Amino acid sequence: MNQLGFAIANIRTKEFAILEENFNQEMDDEFSTGFRIAANAQEKFIAVNFEVQFKSQKKTVIKLAVECAFEIEENAFKSFLNEEKEEVSIPGVFCRHLAVITVGTTRGILHEKLNETQFEDVILPSINVTEHIQEETVILKSK
Repeated sequence: MNQLGFAIANIRTKEFAILEENFNQEMDDEFSTGFRIAANAQEKFIAVNFEVQFKSQKKTVIKLAVECAFEIEENAFKSFLNEEKEEVSIPGVFCRHLAVITVGTTRGILHEKLNETQFEDVILPSINVTEHIQEETVILKSK
C-alpha cells in the first residue's frame, strides 16, 4: 500500500479489437472514451473500467477496454461506507486519481498491443478525467 491507502491489485484487458475492415486511409482526430466505477465492500476494492475507441470516418477501428482494480486500505474504505444506505460514497478527487492511473495503464497496454502493426503510431493522448468524473462524490451501491 502507498501513503494514500491503496494499491493496484489487478489489471485486466477486458476487450481489444482491431477492425481493419473499418479503416479508410487515416484515423479520425477524435476518439471516444468512457469510464465506469464499481466497488466491492466485502473485498474493499474499487474498480475503474476505461474504454477507448479510435475511429476512421466515424467507424470504430481500434477498441480497448481495461479494468484496474484497486485494493483500498481498510480504514480508508470504511470512511467511504454508509451502512445505513448500503452505499459506498467515493470522493470525486479520489476517483479521478484512480482514473488517471487507469488511463496511463491503458496507454501502455494500447502501445504494446499496436506495436508492429499498421496502427503503431496511434497513441492515447492525455485525457481530462474531470470531464468524466465530476467534483461531487461518486455514489455506488456496495456489493
